[in-house]
Amino acid sequence: MKRTILTFVLVVAAMMAMGQTKVVWEKPTTEFRSHNGTGTGLFLDVTRVELMDMETLVYITVMQTPIPDYWFLFASDTYLKVGNNRYTVLSADGIELNKQERTNKDGKRDVVFHFPPLPTVLSFLLEK
Repeated sequence: MKRTILTFVLVVAAMMAMGQTKVVWEKPTTEFRSHNGTGTGLFLDVTRVELMDMETLVYITVMQTPIPDYWFLFASDTYLKVGNNRYTVLSADGIELNKQERTNKDGKRDVVFHFPPLPTVLSFLLEK
């Protein structure tokens, strides 16, 4: 296990030394579901995460039954948490923060959240 972690750290360090400034995580296994007991509800599927020097992008597909009275809202104090640090959302593409939004006619809505850059794996491991 220690050898695997060391290998990963060395690969990340080599990418950083070569000027690699973007790490992309495709299809992470993160998902959120909220049911209301009627078979309908809100589903959030994180489809992609981009870690860059200047920002972190989190791509989410919001899925909800397209009923006129159903809406969702992301607050402007939405955050990512790494260790004890919170990284509050800076902006969002596809929705307006603090506003009731609805999915499209197909019951889906793609959203991209912009966060400050997260610490690199190396700096996070060195803090421990």
